[in-house]
Amino acid sequence: VNGVGVQVLEYDGDSKILLCTGTTVPTADSSGFAKGCLFIKTDAANGTRAVYENQGTTSAAAFSRVGETQKAEQVALTDTATVTAAQLLKRVLDGTPTTAATYTLPTAALLVDALAGASVGDSFLFFVNNKSTGANTITVAAGDGGTGDGTLTVAQNVVRAFVVIITNVTSGSEAVSYTHLTLPTK
Repeated sequence: VNGVGVQVLEYDGDSKILLCTGTTVPTADSSGFAKGCLFIKTDAANGTRAVYENQGTTSAAAFSRVGETQKAEQVALTDTATVTAAQLLKRVLDGTPTTAATYTLPTAALLVDALAGASVGDSFLFFVNNKSTGANTITVAAGDGGTGDGTLTVAQNVVRAFVVIITNVTSGSEAVSYTHLTLPTK
């Protein structure tokens, strides 16, 4: 991409790169990377941070190292539930549904309110872990003001990663997108 060797792992709905890996961080003159795109530097030294986020635009990327480590906590859920903003911000939804379940994410307004100082392009990851003892699927549903993209179902014994991107913070018009990330396996 623009002379930078990256392996693209995920595109957004506008065919912009949402998740990629490589050994060279894309430069400021790079284009085609979504706002909030995550780049994983595969040859980072042990003990150093290797994840970068595009805080620029789709036509002029500006990748910054993601520097703040956020503690993940598990939230136990069973059957169909409305997930609160506080629960989602704990980053891991551990589901043990006894039947097919839908986990409805918080409204965009509640989520933007819970993220003090949120701005357009802010993003974070969360995970849904389906620990059901039966073949019960969890469906992730966006709350009001949210849009989902990618695979929004989580089968038994599967963990899915999602990126949340804030797309509007205007009071009364808050909006977020939830995109399933396909992570590489070996």
